[in-house]
Amino acid sequence: MLRSVLGYIGAIKWSVLAFVLFLIGGFASLGMLGMALYGVAFPVVSMFYPPLDDWNGPWVWPVLIAVGLIWPFSFLVAGPVGYALKQRGVGDWPRRLTYLLILWIGAVVSWLIVLATSFPG
Repeated sequence: MLRSVLGYIGAIKWSVLAFVLFLIGGFASLGMLGMALYGVAFPVVSMFYPPLDDWNGPWVWPVLIAVGLIWPFSFLVAGPVGYALKQRGVGDWPRRLTYLLILWIGAVVSWLIVLATSFPG
């Protein structure tokens, strides 16, 4: 049992490493990661909330940091999905595109969750 769990974690080790590094970076960047993720998630987020340039007040900076701390969990979803696709014989490029799509969805969901709980008004 332990051997199979360690083998599985070994198969998704780069996703686990990316999770750890981006989690640390999300905090250490003091909101810059959240700002970069806003640029990626903007097409969807802007349908529900005003543009980032219109935001002001003491709630903005913690929101940027929070998004940078939540988004790395997308790696822990993308890794197992990529592993499952590889086990089914899916080619490299479709797996990579799926991985990136999961990370993008993670960015959008992170922004929508944080804004739903923090946006004033």
